[in-house]
Amino acid sequence: MLYPFAYILFIIILYLILTSKDFDSLFKRFLLLECFFSCSRMNIGYLTHVFNSEIEYNDLILGIVFCLSIIQIFRKRKVNKKVFKYSIILISVVLISMLNCYLNPAAIEVVGFNSSLDKYFRGDLSQLTMVHFSIQSIMMFARLIIFITIINATKVSFSKEEILNFCQKLLKYLKILILYGLFEFIIKFIFHIDISTYIYGIFGHGVSSPNIVSRLSGLSREPSYYSLALFIYLFLSFLYNQYYNKNFKVNAWMILALFLGFVSTSFSFVICFVSLTLLYINNYRDFMLTVKKKKQLFNIIFGILLISGIFIIVNQKFLDFALASNYTSINRLGNSIIQIKNGFKGLYILGKDYSSETVRLIGAIIAFKAGLHRPLFGLGLGTVYCVNGVVSIISNIGILGFICWLLLLFKGYTNNINFVGIIIILLTVLFCNDLYTLYDVSYVILLPLYSLYYENRRFN
Repeated sequence: MLYPFAYILFIIILYLILTSKDFDSLFKRFLLLECFFSCSRMNIGYLTHVFNSEIEYNDLILGIVFCLSIIQIFRKRKVNKKVFKYSIILISVVLISMLNCYLNPAAIEVVGFNSSLDKYFRGDLSQLTMVHFSIQSIMMFARLIIFITIINATKVSFSKEEILNFCQKLLKYLKILILYGLFEFIIKFIFHIDISTYIYGIFGHGVSSPNIVSRLSGLSREPSYYSLALFIYLFLSFLYNQYYNKNFKVNAWMILALFLGFVSTSFSFVICFVSLTLLYINNYRDFMLTVKKKKQLFNIIFGILLISGIFIIVNQKFLDFALASNYTSINRLGNSIIQIKNGFKGLYILGKDYSSETVRLIGAIIAFKAGLHRPLFGLGLGTVYCVNGVVSIISNIGILGFICWLLLLFKGYTNNINFVGIIIILLTVLFCNDLYTLYDVSYVILLPLYSLYYENRRFN
């Protein structure tokens, strides 16, 4: 059975095929559609089933872009040497990790991808499984190959002007994300209408699509994904506007995205907002201050404020205030800090201290400790699950795999990106993502745009 959105998607695909004037246009238009799905985190519902696995709508577009990428590479008859070199190194490290898992799996229990991290933290110990090689490992390796193929094809297909035009089109289409969020806010919070039945009637409701919660979730499976989608929109808007304008300008769409992010009361959006704040501060430091002594003074003041802010947040008086607060975001921040402390002190009580912050923060600590059993190559791709992008990568493919992944993205695929930029990007995936971070197609546009923005700030 196909749901209505499947037919809409088929019509879009047919339109792109019939109206593309040449192969380059076809490749870039399908890549734009894939970036829309990736950046908007539109993963609700499913297209169909293959055996026991759900095939998402995005999987169909990803498969098409993968095939077009292979053809594009052969058409261009060239690859970027740096990207290709780091791609081969990353693939080699991941294969060694998988082979090690197949021949000599670590003798420890973990929460795997076929288990429920939520149920485990509610006290269900049956969710723990021994580390083992599975079909999940092969599927994720295939996704990684697809991702690497796409960025190799993209690297040789876009000029600077084409990247900027691509971003402009993507931002225009991502406004759908804002408009739907505003519609969802009005329906849920003003009219108090449950739209779950209608949404699932259009997109489908599979095993991997949880019930729509009372908080804003857009067309994502949960509010944290929607928060990350809003961050990506704001991140792209900031960089694109700053590339052409020296003075920072906030438009109505950015204000709406910030509003929806805060209304979602997702802890992920707190992290996203911190990243956006760091991006703005870094921009102010690089552009507005041109005198070296002023830069040094700015760095000192910013360091003092940062340390003071951390001290205030972890102070017991602030935690007492946060726990008693009627504001959900402040209350959840207080809970998060307490649970981080309990996680490091070993005071967390399984099944008693459950919350979404627990799943995100304590789960990352547990996964990281598990990964330390095989620190260099990890426990094996597709073996350990946690809601933390960087920790997921390290625990699955090891520190070597993580370094190779960084080199591929920030040394091979992207030029002129600074250390602060890397931290800003990784801060969001650190708390707001899972192993999807390893092959997130949104990097196709995020990283080159940041590179252009940073280059423009350095030389103008």
